[in-house]
Amino acid sequence: AARVRAGARPPLPSPFPYVFYRLIHACWHQDADKRPAMAKVVKILAQRNESLLFIKNDDQSAAAAAGGSGGTARRARSNTEKIKALDPRYVAKVHEALDKIGYALQEDDVPSIAKGLRGLATIARQSQTNVALIARTQLPMHLLSLLSVEGGDKRAVSVRLATLLSLHNLTTDEEFSRALCRCGALPLLLESIESLAADSQKERDAALKNVVQMMTAAKDSAALLCASGGVDTLGALLVATDPSNGTTMMLLIHALGLAFEEEDSISAFNRAEGAVDRLIAVYTALRDAGAAATSANADRFRLMVRTVDALAKCARNDDMRETVVDAGVLDTVGDFLLDERRVLVAMALQHIAAVAPACQVELAALNARDRVEQAVVRHPALASLCAGVASGLPA
Repeated sequence: AARVRAGARPPLPSPFPYVFYRLIHACWHQDADKRPAMAKVVKILAQRNESLLFIKNDDQSAAAAAGGSGGTARRARSNTEKIKALDPRYVAKVHEALDKIGYALQEDDVPSIAKGLRGLATIARQSQTNVALIARTQLPMHLLSLLSVEGGDKRAVSVRLATLLSLHNLTTDEEFSRALCRCGALPLLLESIESLAADSQKERDAALKNVVQMMTAAKDSAALLCASGGVDTLGALLVATDPSNGTTMMLLIHALGLAFEEEDSISAFNRAEGAVDRLIAVYTALRDAGAAATSANADRFRLMVRTVDALAKCARNDDMRETVVDAGVLDTVGDFLLDERRVLVAMALQHIAAVAPACQVELAALNARDRVEQAVVRHPALASLCAGVASGLPA
C-alpha cells in the first residue's frame, strides 16, 4: 500500500493496446478527482478498434538501452528511439497529431490536404518511431485514396503529386511499406505512372522512387508485384521511356532488378513485348559508350551497374540465359570481379555463383576462376564468398 501511495503501479504486459494502456493509467491516477468517470470508461471500451496502436512497456529494457557512457551516435539515436516508443506521453502526442492529419486528408480542398501532407512528412522525418506509428493507423489507406484521385485537372494533379512526395520519407520503413503493399499500393502507383501525361515527369519519377523504396524495404514486395501484374507494367514503361531520360530509366531498371529476386518476375518480363530488347539495348549503348566509373559520368556508371545486375538475374532463367550471354553481360560481370569496390565484386560473385551450373563453358572462357582468386587478394573480407564461388567454377 505504501508503494502505491508513492506512485508505484504494476507493469502491463507487452504488447498492449495503446488506448487501454492510457485508460488504465488514467484510472490509476494518484489524484482520485482526476480519474475518469465510469461513464467515460464504458464509452471508450464500447469504441474498441482492432487497429489501435500497440506499444511495448518494458521500461527496464528501455532504461538499460539508454544507460551506459560513450557509444556511437548511431547507438545513441537508437536508444532515443526505443525510449520514445515506450513513452506513452510521446506516443499520445504523436497519435493526437496523426488524428488531425487524418481529418485534413479527408477534406475536399487542396490547401487542407496539402497542409495535412506537409504535417505528415514533418512527423515522419522526425524519427523512425513516428513512421512505425503512422504505419499502424488508417493513414496508409487515406494516402492510397489520394493517389487514386482521377483526372488531369490542376486539383487532381496537385493532390497526387503532393501525396507522392509525402510518401518519400515513409516508404523507407519496412512496416509502413508492408502496410502499403497489403493495401495494393504497388500496382496503384504503377497504374498512375502509366496514366500520366508525358510532360508529368516530376510526378512519374516521384512515383517510381516510392516503388523502389517500398520494394527495398518490404522484402516480400517482389512476389506481390509479380502477382498483381506489376512486372508487365514496368516492362511496358521501360519500352515507352526515352533512353536519354537517365533518371527515369535508372528508377525503372532498379525496380526491375528488385523484382527479379522473384523467379516468376523474370518469366513475366520475358513475356512483355519489347522489354528484353530494350533492356539489352540500354546495356549495349552504355557498354559501347564506355560507362567507366569516373566523376564525369558517375550517373551513367550507376545505370550500367543497375542494368548489368538486372540482366545477370535474367540469366538464371532458362528461357533468357542464351540471350543474356550472347549480349556479353557475363563479360561485364567478369570485369566487375577485378574492380576495386568490394560491393561491386560481391555482386559479381553472387551472379556468377547463380549461373555457374549452366554456364561452365562461358565462365571457363572468361577465366572466371582466376578472376575470383584475384578478387580474394584485393578483398580479403570476401574470402569465404570467393572460396564458395570458386569451388563451382571450371579450373
